Amino acid sequence: MLRERYRGLKILGQGGFGRTFLAVDEDKPSQPYCVIKQFFPQAQGTNNQQKAEELFQQEAIQLERLGKHDQIPELFAYFSQDHRQYLVQEYIEGQNLNQELSQTGAFPEDKIIKLLENLLPVLTFIHQQQVIHRDIKPENIIRRKSDQKFVLVDFGAAKAATRTALAVTGTVIGSAGYVAPEQAVGKPTFASDLYSLGVTCIHLLTNIEPFDLFDVSESDWVWRDYLTVKVSDRLGQVLDKLLQQGTRKRFQTAQEVFDALQLTVKPTSQPDLELKSARKVNYDQLEQLLKAGKWKEADKETAQKMLEVAGRTQERRLRDEDINNFPCEDLHTIDQLWVKYSMSRFGFSVQKKIWEEVGGKVKTSKECKLGDSVGWRKNSSWIDYDDLTFSLQAPVGHLPRIGRMSMFINDQRWASLFLSRVKNCQLTSQPTPQLDIELKSAKGVNYDQLEQLLKAGKLKEADRETANKMLEVAGRTHEGWLDTNSINNFPSEDLRTIDQLWVKYSMSHFGFSVQKKIWLEVGGKVDYETEKKLGDRVGWRKNGSWMNYDHLTFSLQAPIGHLPRVFTSGWGGGKGGVLALLLSRQEL
Repeated sequence: MLRERYRGLKILGQGGFGRTFLAVDEDKPSQPYCVIKQFFPQAQGTNNQQKAEELFQQEAIQLERLGKHDQIPELFAYFSQDHRQYLVQEYIEGQNLNQELSQTGAFPEDKIIKLLENLLPVLTFIHQQQVIHRDIKPENIIRRKSDQKFVLVDFGAAKAATRTALAVTGTVIGSAGYVAPEQAVGKPTFASDLYSLGVTCIHLLTNIEPFDLFDVSESDWVWRDYLTVKVSDRLGQVLDKLLQQGTRKRFQTAQEVFDALQLTVKPTSQPDLELKSARKVNYDQLEQLLKAGKWKEADKETAQKMLEVAGRTQERRLRDEDINNFPCEDLHTIDQLWVKYSMSRFGFSVQKKIWEEVGGKVKTSKECKLGDSVGWRKNSSWIDYDDLTFSLQAPVGHLPRIGRMSMFINDQRWASLFLSRVKNCQLTSQPTPQLDIELKSAKGVNYDQLEQLLKAGKLKEADRETANKMLEVAGRTHEGWLDTNSINNFPSEDLRTIDQLWVKYSMSHFGFSVQKKIWLEVGGKVDYETEKKLGDRVGWRKNGSWMNYDHLTFSLQAPIGHLPRVFTSGWGGGKGGVLALLLSRQEL
């Protein structure tokens, strides 16, 4: 028992500086777990002993400064007892990434992206506190069991990055294989932590030790040779830059890495949904179909589950009373699954919002207006079920169409009746919460007006403002078009700002990075033929011809990637493939 308060339970580990125990804090009513580190150095010699003592004390100092961050263990106590030093800190329940790697094998790309997105803000925080961790590796990253967040541990090697400290060659600290070249000679910088994070990522991607991923004869990383999982060009480029031998060639800050990752279009990171059901209905198959983008199969599965919930599987249709008494719990689960996997494009709550905009009444006329708005009607006639658009290119609210109209009572107002139940259950479509964007510009250009237009949903005006701002950035306002040289040299800072604004306020439907994803899918070449394929996909072409600018769709009902359309035929000096040239930029 330490301090008549902390009672050790078992040894968690032992290293060069001491032993680590799992313990309980018996002073607190709940008797929570904590971690005790006992200073017990194995290093021989006076200098080594003194250095070990300094590092142990340093860990306590760093944890006291940094431990208020949610993803860094909190320091509870630091004291001496019986001529031994002890450090008591928060216990993080969960596995470290080395343990997870042993159990699950090589990490797929989406797990690496989540790791980077979750951990980079932690590095930003510690670097802002002028601290270099110096020992980032899988063993020092724990996936916390309670919320799946990554927690950075073991600050025993952390170093205060004062100007004096950075200018003086110091003791080499860190784990072999993960240490940056400059840290290996005692000159760590903030970029050293980013290098170690990059090595951690390729270790997790390949399940191969770092030493075997580096070709000494070529003085280069060969991690791609050991991949068994698919890695996108974008993530590969980020990792390559993290692993550069020269510090100036690397990302300089964690924020720069985060910015580079943000420009890739991906489903909004959301916690796993709890698939609740008042009738014990299982929604796992529906989730798998939506996750795989099998929209038609998911629509039919939705219909089957709704009939099952209502106890009407045999009758294969819902009555008035079935709709009015449909459990809100199940309605919420089905809706949240559609909203999550369609990036807020589909779902009952999305449809309810549109229904309210066209009147929100249980009337045939309002039903027709809803059908016109979500693409269920064409030329004043209802479209057959098999002629619907089962893809993300469909208008907002197009799905679910829940099987077919015959599933409901013979009432032409069936959707309105159903959506009135959605309203009563208080289902709402929430825009994905996103952080404020810092409107950076390498040329001092002001993007406030563009943000206001996008926020107000004035997409045509925003498109024109985007064109004007790009001309201003390139110094081509007088000419009124961008040449290939301007596109090749367009500042990355401004490109990111414009793209992030479009992505944020369109809920990931529009933006250059959205267009790039589609461009890569149709070939990813800088030529006119690929640009035509892109035009067909995003709705700029119809029946083999390019549409006039004023005939474009300036609303969220447009196909994904439809905007911005700033690159008209006059840009690029009339040469084809000018947009593809922009989309080939690595920043997107």
